[in-house]
Amino acid sequence: MQKLIIKNFRQIPYAEIDIAKFTIFIGPQASGKSTIAKLIYFFKSLQTYFSVHTFVSNYIKEEDYYSSFIQSIEKRFSASFPNLNNSDFTIFYTYAAGKNLSISYSSNGIEILLEPDFKRLLKAQLEYYCSEYKNVDFKQNEARKSGDTAFASSIFSAFQNVVNEESERIFEQTRLIKFIPSSRSLLISHPSLFENLNKDTELSLNIDNEILIGFLDISRIASNHFDLFNPFKENKNSRLDIYFANSIEKVIRAKLIKIDNKEYFINGSTKTSVGAASTGQQESVRTLQDIYLSTIEEAPIYRIYEEPEAHLFPEAQKHLIELMALMANKTDSQVVITTHSPYILSIVNNLLYYNKTIERNPNANVAIKKHFGVENLNESENERIYFTKDEVRVYSLGDNASGNYVESIIDPETGLIGANFLDETAEKMYQDFDFMYPLNRKEPVS
Repeated sequence: MQKLIIKNFRQIPYAEIDIAKFTIFIGPQASGKSTIAKLIYFFKSLQTYFSVHTFVSNYIKEEDYYSSFIQSIEKRFSASFPNLNNSDFTIFYTYAAGKNLSISYSSNGIEILLEPDFKRLLKAQLEYYCSEYKNVDFKQNEARKSGDTAFASSIFSAFQNVVNEESERIFEQTRLIKFIPSSRSLLISHPSLFENLNKDTELSLNIDNEILIGFLDISRIASNHFDLFNPFKENKNSRLDIYFANSIEKVIRAKLIKIDNKEYFINGSTKTSVGAASTGQQESVRTLQDIYLSTIEEAPIYRIYEEPEAHLFPEAQKHLIELMALMANKTDSQVVITTHSPYILSIVNNLLYYNKTIERNPNANVAIKKHFGVENLNESENERIYFTKDEVRVYSLGDNASGNYVESIIDPETGLIGANFLDETAEKMYQDFDFMYPLNRKEPVS
């Protein structure tokens, strides 16, 4: 399991985080949820950054390959997390045993350190591929001179595939990572506002820019390849298509169709374009399409969802989280969620309890599957919405009772989200009423 450790970074004094198949961060606004999510994205996306660095090697002296890569990480971190306020911090990320990377800041500035074996591996591979790329570039030029542009292209594509596969192995990252930001409705209702974003994401320094472009790419692909992303088409009648169509309709309270190259939500006789739809529909539609395609294609992905519950009724949140769970299990994907919603914790707790119940009483599985509407899914093919206790991590950020700023709220004995945390969250909602109730029962003073 990969791990993130934070010491004195921004509002987070200390955090030690295991990143599981399904990882959730809950806390009030400005508590550091987005900071943690973006740190995870930063470290996980270094695999792509490593690959890209190979393809700029013609502009770098051979002896400077590794140092140039480390400097690029420093620049990327500074651009992505500005205003460090001159406070010392250290951030550790563990990709696997023996593969640790740390970023620290002191009076000497930012320092990037790698565990010795990890550094040797990274340095050797980077130097080899950067050197090899120059040979590939030479062969490409020779092929172009002879007029064989197809062969020139194939040379580069083959080399690129090798580099990408090797970088995935080095960084233990075989899943395509995307960060699904909040305020998705604005990106969908007014996409023209973002047309001038820097599209050179390969060397983009600021990950916020990269995140927006990544989501716009998902949105563009979903629209251009609508038939692939739409379980409502008449010819889609597999058990997964049917389950997704039913669940998505419960989330967006409509069906999704395309007429004359334009997407619409259809609810009875009402037809509304996606650009003019409700905020809740706009916030969730691309997420739903992305989950659907990954599941149908059995393509493992890595998704960081910022406030996926935004503008959704609690019942809709339930169906959205269950679809995420199905995708994560079916495709061996990883999901990270930041949220303000205690409903999401209750939903995930139910999925943990689902597994706990059928482990204790296997005969209950038929009744539970029927209750959740998943009786037609095939568990032998990992088509399940429940989680085992090892597949989930949930962290609370803020003033926790234990005194820890970031605290795991999974009870190690029960494997469920701590009842105290859920009860305290609900209790705060009732305190005002409990205070006023006896005052209400008193006779008014004349």
